[in-house]
Amino acid sequence: MLGGALSHICTHVGGDLEMEMLSKLYVRLREFHKKLSQGQTMTEYALILAAVAVVVFVTYQVMGQDIIHLITWEVDNDLAVAS
Repeated sequence: MLGGALSHICTHVGGDLEMEMLSKLYVRLREFHKKLSQGQTMTEYALILAAVAVVVFVTYQVMGQDIIHLITWEVDNDLAVAS
C-alpha cells in the first residue's frame, strides 16, 4: 500500500517537472516566433519600398521630360502672373 502511494507521489512530482519543461519550451518557441515575425515584417516593408522606388524610377524615365516641362511651364506662368 505504501509503495503505491510513494509511486503516485513520484509520478506527480515527475509530472510537474515535465510540465515545467514543456512550459519553458513553449515560452522559448513563442519568443522565437515573435522575433521571426518581426524580421518578416521588416522584410515586407523593404520589399514594398523597393517596389515603390522601381515604379517611381520607371515613371520618371517614361514621363521625365513631360514632368519637367509641366513644372517649368507652371512656374513660368506663376512668375508671369506675379509680376
